[in-house]
Amino acid sequence: MRSAKGAGSQPSCPDTFPAERVSEHSPSRNYYLYTIVSVEPRRALIVDDNAINRELLSFVLEAVDFEVHTADRAETAFQFADQFRPDLVIVDVQLPGMSGLELATRFRNQPNGKRPCIISVTSYAMESDRERAFAAGCDGYITKPIDTRMFADEVLRIMSTRANPKVVGASA
Repeated sequence: MRSAKGAGSQPSCPDTFPAERVSEHSPSRNYYLYTIVSVEPRRALIVDDNAINRELLSFVLEAVDFEVHTADRAETAFQFADQFRPDLVIVDVQLPGMSGLELATRFRNQPNGKRPCIISVTSYAMESDRERAFAAGCDGYITKPIDTRMFADEVLRIMSTRANPKVVGASA
């Protein structure tokens, strides 16, 4: 807030916010509360064999300041991740060759460095599919088709919960 005698007050804020946000929906009111959770830039790796899905997910995550790279196969993604060091891996379950769940297991079992947050984005919607994803090492599970208005918030909520498992009330 800037204020000058005789000129009144003017709100001010930075031109850009490199921070991420997590939403908390208030069911009794139709609005979302946004909370700043980090100012560090984030890197995302999207693994999906469908080019349209890769493009859509990239667009949504880039809108909330993720640096995004994509791969159409799990093997390619795993090799690339060594150099890119993603904070987040969005993976489709059904991929040619190695499945997305096999990829999640490989990331989970990596001995070196920080393990990325892994979120399965899939058309499989059965509870047993969800359980298999978590057993393979996924931190989150989002079913297709995604809601582009809520996807980034859901991803950030999962990342925030993983980073601080005691966070309560942050739900989409």
